[in-house]
Amino acid sequence: MGAAGAAFNDCSRRVRALEASLREEGSPASTSLAGALERLQGHERSKLEMTVTLQSLRRAEASNVFHWQGAGADQGGGGFDPLDPHPNQLYAPGGHRCGGAGAGPAGHAGPAPAEPTEAEFRGAIAELIRGLQSTIESIREEEEAARELLLEGDP
Repeated sequence: MGAAGAAFNDCSRRVRALEASLREEGSPASTSLAGALERLQGHERSKLEMTVTLQSLRRAEASNVFHWQGAGADQGGGGFDPLDPHPNQLYAPGGHRCGGAGAGPAGHAGPAPAEPTEAEFRGAIAELIRGLQSTIESIREEEEAARELLLEGDP
């Protein structure tokens, strides 16, 4: 997500500057447009976060790291954090990470996250997809509202 995150942050900075400029102008149309931009940016941020989470979950599934996939037991798996940048790191049966960067005393970084059941995993994927669909619809609605505001006045 490095490049996408940097691009989002740059765009976000420019939008915040535009919002501030519109609010300083003070006209009702400008203030309304600034609000629409702020809401639109919030929806875009949510969309980015959900997309990254969905990709991480799908990457975890493709790596066959869960016990219910049949591979986790062969790898000595226990728990798995799909947002961990090192998805191939082994987990001890007691739910502790074995070695690796950031490991605490005796090579353990503390309890690993609980591994989801297959039903929980599928439910999380479905919930993210529904959330993405809803967020995309909200983005479309905010874009339309901003267009209408632009057509009504000349901020």
